Amino acid sequence: MNTTSSPFQVYNASAGSGKTFTIVKQYLSILLKANRLDYYKNILAITFTNKAVGEMKSRIVNSLKDFAEEETPSKSLALFAEVQKETGLSEEEIKKKSHLILRSILHNYAAFDVSTIDGFTHRVLRTFAKDLGLPINFDVELNTVDILTEAVDKLISKAGSDKKLTQVLIDFAISKADDDKSWDIAKDLYEIASLLVNENHILPLKELEQKELEDFQKFDEELRAYLKISEDKLKQNAASFFNLLQQNGLDDKDYNRGSIPSHFKKLQDLSYSVKTSDKKTKWEQEIDSAPHYAKKQTDEKKSVMDAIQPQVAELYFSSEEQINKIEFYKSILKKLTSLSLLNLIHKEVEVIKTEKNLLLISEFNRKISESIKEQPAPFIYERLGERYQEFFIDEFQDTSSLQWNNLIPLIENNLSTQDETGKQKGNLFLVGDAKQSIYRWRGGEAEQFINLSENANPFSAEKQTITLPKNFRSQPEIVNFNNNFFKFCAERLSWEQYRNLFENAHQEPHHQNGGYVNISFLEATNAEEKNEAYPQKVLATINELTQKGYAKRDICILVRKKNHGYQVANFLNENGIPIISTETLLVKNSEEVRFLVAILQFSLNPSDKNLKFEILDYLFQSQKESDHYFHTIYDRLQIDHQEFFESLTEFDYFFNLNVLQRSTLYESVEYIIRSFHLEQKADAYLQFFLDFVYEFAQKNIGNIAGFIDHWELNKDKLSVIAPEGEDAVQIMTIHTSKGLEFPIVIYPYANESLEDTRFDDIWVPLLEAPNKIPYAYLSANKKMDDFGEVPSALYQKLLIENEFDALNILYVALTRPEQQLYIISEVDPKKPGEVKNDYPGLLKGYLQSLQLWNENQLEYSFGDLPENSTKTEEVFLQPMPFISSPPSNHDITLVTKSGLLWDSEQQEAIDKGNLIHNLLMNIYTEKDIASALKKSIKAGEMNAEDTEEYKMKVKEIIQHPDLQAYFTHEYQIYNEKELITENGFKRIDRLCLKNNEAVIIDYKTGDEKAIYTNQLNEYTNYITEIGYQVKQKIIVYLYPSVTVKIL
Repeated sequence: MNTTSSPFQVYNASAGSGKTFTIVKQYLSILLKANRLDYYKNILAITFTNKAVGEMKSRIVNSLKDFAEEETPSKSLALFAEVQKETGLSEEEIKKKSHLILRSILHNYAAFDVSTIDGFTHRVLRTFAKDLGLPINFDVELNTVDILTEAVDKLISKAGSDKKLTQVLIDFAISKADDDKSWDIAKDLYEIASLLVNENHILPLKELEQKELEDFQKFDEELRAYLKISEDKLKQNAASFFNLLQQNGLDDKDYNRGSIPSHFKKLQDLSYSVKTSDKKTKWEQEIDSAPHYAKKQTDEKKSVMDAIQPQVAELYFSSEEQINKIEFYKSILKKLTSLSLLNLIHKEVEVIKTEKNLLLISEFNRKISESIKEQPAPFIYERLGERYQEFFIDEFQDTSSLQWNNLIPLIENNLSTQDETGKQKGNLFLVGDAKQSIYRWRGGEAEQFINLSENANPFSAEKQTITLPKNFRSQPEIVNFNNNFFKFCAERLSWEQYRNLFENAHQEPHHQNGGYVNISFLEATNAEEKNEAYPQKVLATINELTQKGYAKRDICILVRKKNHGYQVANFLNENGIPIISTETLLVKNSEEVRFLVAILQFSLNPSDKNLKFEILDYLFQSQKESDHYFHTIYDRLQIDHQEFFESLTEFDYFFNLNVLQRSTLYESVEYIIRSFHLEQKADAYLQFFLDFVYEFAQKNIGNIAGFIDHWELNKDKLSVIAPEGEDAVQIMTIHTSKGLEFPIVIYPYANESLEDTRFDDIWVPLLEAPNKIPYAYLSANKKMDDFGEVPSALYQKLLIENEFDALNILYVALTRPEQQLYIISEVDPKKPGEVKNDYPGLLKGYLQSLQLWNENQLEYSFGDLPENSTKTEEVFLQPMPFISSPPSNHDITLVTKSGLLWDSEQQEAIDKGNLIHNLLMNIYTEKDIASALKKSIKAGEMNAEDTEEYKMKVKEIIQHPDLQAYFTHEYQIYNEKELITENGFKRIDRLCLKNNEAVIIDYKTGDEKAIYTNQLNEYTNYITEIGYQVKQKIIVYLYPSVTVKIL
């Protein structure tokens, strides 16, 4: 359907300009003008995140619902009017058709195609898996970090068995230790492994994928040989300099301050310091022009020194060239070892993927790219047929070049076809804002959108660029401040295309009046002072706002780094300000979740005092102020294994470690929750944790040790969704805030540099020897300017991009507020007027341009801060009750569970035999029967009405003539005693010791088997090895009848 004259439209949508409104308007207009009610099946809308997908779907469906109402709700009147204008349909036609389209969507919701780019490519890959050589039933792994970590761990575990690999890993560890860094190489390997799943590194990695470990070792030798040549040349230059002095009757003292001879002496013993071009001293900068001597020098020596000055200068420049080469080679060597292991890590990843039938989400775009390469009409798109005729791509500035190039053939196929009337069938709507491109590190490429906004057009169809001029979000004072401030900032950008972008970013405010901007500067010189000053200023601002009647939930604090968020959150917490932050929403910060994890860890290591303390501290935290707390904790730290939990029964905690160890992972966690009454404290964190456990158990062999590893890897990024309506200040990173808006924004730590490259690395093609490996991976720093033309150009390109990206982050932060904006920056009290290339410098420079800057003034404001006249209502959230019941109470039977592989009688024998076994674990003498039964009922292992039956059964065993003596104080009793053997852990059901004699009792259910006798004989050997004489070996068959077999 053609709704406009141009089938290809690019929308420049600055912050708050109503882009979602525009997309929804176009989408609904197309639907309402179509001659089919299900035309939405022919529309593909792509956006960046799942959240954005949900919002867009919701907006479309809710708008259709509102349009279908007899009286259109006020919130949808503006959209209705725009759609009516766009379509030319009458009010009645729109209402009637909206009702029918909505009903069609709700009946065919899966065909309502609003998706993320990954969701779309996943569907394509799934549909054409066979054609693409993929397993038909592949699973998608979203968490690539887990796979990379597993691959690195597997590679390191081969140390010792693979001789070459072992030597590389040892050398790597030693080199790290020599650099005063941790010898632990795993972190470096995890870091280098992440390159495998990032689109920014595809080209260099493709060049390196054929290289083996031996190739890197040869390159290492080649580099070191070249490095040695350059070092020798340095020494030769130093020797030539001193020979030159000797030949001309000169010595060191003849030179002004001795700087030049001192420099060559350092070259001679390779103790020179490396300086970038901008750090050179005056004599170095003027070595070929300024005299090398002091004015008081004799004329004769002046004449000689002038004569040899060109030779000295040449030796200096030659030495600088060699120093730069040495530094270049050293920079390559620095990351070469970890780079050499990349292919081996990649091979481990491929093995893991094959074993688990996985496809990493990071591979989607590459798989599509490989399949459509050099095909004029790629078959996978041909086979999608004529389904998609309309395309919407939102947040285009965050789209990677690979993603865009993958979509071009599909879109071109539709834009270039015509219907029976000769009109082009398809339309493409691209929406984005290059100023909000903050995901370059993830492949997002703002330059694509900038080019498309200007002259670029990859399609044969005509293109139209539309700029959305208004800002509907922020009040005028904020809009005008941002217009003027970022126009000023544009002058500081190095690249013209970026500069033009911000110079032409003027927006018209939609609102007529209001808005407030406050800029404050803190006097702080070091990190410690800053981490005190910024949170204090934030608190003062919040207090001022609440005094003026503003609700805490209207305030959002934006930070660039998570660490800054932690600092602010901790301080606000200490001062009683309720907060919702990334940190507070982390599941790992829930006391209940940490307690659950501690119990699981304790089941693997039941003697760990730290874990015991963590468990006890949680259970008895209410007693911390009492005198009993220390004794309650300390006495129990000395007890291990099951006895540790038995010491808690007096507090109504009945927990059996063996029940946990014999249950599935998920049931184990629910068992802990019930045993320690956590269901009474259950909240979103606990439920999220249970979901996380369940998800792991479904995908993996659900053992506790594997889950603990999985938890440790993921705990720092698992968070619950913030509850709506709570009156609490929000804290989030600027990246998280993208696409959101808040009444009031406070931005502390506004002190970022525009040219920070500390965490950047650059791929450098090696165009001349040494280059047995065609690419080097270098840490980005100023030294690269001296490494040659190509490294210097790449470094300068990075600086320009970082400058632009840093300004984009600032733009995103300052365009989130609706009513008020607080920017908290800093000033050096010793140099208050200094303007650097950073956020404080931009703010000071802007204020100077307005002639407002005063070195004695630390706060500036634009607009008026009014009292809040809107009354905020308290919202009370009622938590849902947590429901958990033991498996024995479940009325659901899963046919895939092992129990139903037997007939019902045999299953009953197994279940009852296991329960009797569990009871005997808690019985040392006959006096323990009652407490063991009570525990079992408490733990949900049996019902109270079954007590008598099991009591009789247990008594039958304990009072058996052949067993009676072994349930008395005559023996030292150990239930479920673990032994460490060369074959691992072995557990004896009951071990009875007296003097130097031992009796071994093993419990079984069902028929006699020879394997049981072998097992008991094996136990006997272990007990004999530790110095006991085995007096008796007994097998007790527990159910259906008690049978005692003495071996």
